Amino acid sequence: MAILYRLNTNRRIPAPTMKNCFGKILSITAVAMLPLLTNCGSSENKEKSDSEPVATTPAPEGDWLLDVVTTARVEPQNFDMEIISTGLIEAADRLSLVFERSGKVSKVLVRNGQSVVEGQAIAELDVSEIERSITRKKFDCEESEISLRDILIGQGYSYEQKDEVPENQLQLALLKSGYLRNKNDMEDLLHQKEQMVLRAPFSGVVANLKIRPGEMVGNGPVCEIVGRESMEVLFSVLPNEVGIIKNGQPVGVKIIGDTDRPLSGRVLSINPVINNEGQIEVRASVQSSPSLIPGMSVSVSVKETVPGQLVLPKTAVVERSGRKVVFTVSDSKAYWHYVTLGLQNTTSYTITDGLEAGEEVVTSGAQNLSDGIAVVVQNIDKEDNTTED
Repeated sequence: MAILYRLNTNRRIPAPTMKNCFGKILSITAVAMLPLLTNCGSSENKEKSDSEPVATTPAPEGDWLLDVVTTARVEPQNFDMEIISTGLIEAADRLSLVFERSGKVSKVLVRNGQSVVEGQAIAELDVSEIERSITRKKFDCEESEISLRDILIGQGYSYEQKDEVPENQLQLALLKSGYLRNKNDMEDLLHQKEQMVLRAPFSGVVANLKIRPGEMVGNGPVCEIVGRESMEVLFSVLPNEVGIIKNGQPVGVKIIGDTDRPLSGRVLSINPVINNEGQIEVRASVQSSPSLIPGMSVSVSVKETVPGQLVLPKTAVVERSGRKVVFTVSDSKAYWHYVTLGLQNTTSYTITDGLEAGEEVVTSGAQNLSDGIAVVVQNIDKEDNTTED
């Protein structure tokens, strides 16, 4: 039993009692037994792991990192061309009306939106002054007629027999009496009066009426007459599309947002000049419909079958460095080709340069490909729905 001493003192520290010593022995023994207990448990776990299988994740196959694509072999075929454009409806018959004479408006006989027939009066100017001139001229005509009668009687003819008078004598009598001058003046006054009534040149609807009674008018437009019997649509196409459009070719016209079937029409004219927007204007007729209004926006479609084209779905065309690219597959590797697009419809493009007939082209899965990358081709056989690797 050990005896402990403090430094620098002669006082002896009492030794531990038997009870305390026994407790410390038990503690040391327990600590010493821990490794044995641990090894025992490990042995049991080891035996258990050796007797029971443990689930593991299978290793991936060798091509698990390759891109999977579908392909198609391109061959010349018919391409269903469809040009879609936005156009504006115009009335085939539309005319601004202008008074041939200036004056004060006395009557406005129509309103905007009113239907009129050919020859119907639209508005009138004040004719009071010209009517006074006509009244005065009537007296002049009567006086000249009396004078003409006297001249003819003096020549041995009656007024009723003036058709029997030799032509040179009759012309001289007409001039001398003033009858011919006054008659021409009267016709001129009556024509001026007619010019003071504005009439519809054809049947249609009044639009943009701008005058009121009492206003002075000059040579400015009074209103428009818009024909409703025939409509036209003006739309634009790209220069590379105009080659398939011909006069008389059918077109479909659909009101934007309308679910009804398209209205039919035919191409009337093609402007051979490119406009400021780099497009070519085309005009087409449209079948009559109450729903068509001049100035309305419509969708115009022109369809044509073009033979002998290399056709690809739009999913096959991607962009690299700002240029259009398609990928072909050879020996399980993808190679890119810069291509030039031609015609298009809602689902496909034609390729005019960069591809040869017979090449196997990636039609889906090309978005993440790079030149020379290895790929796995999985095409679905449409006949039996099987996958071709």
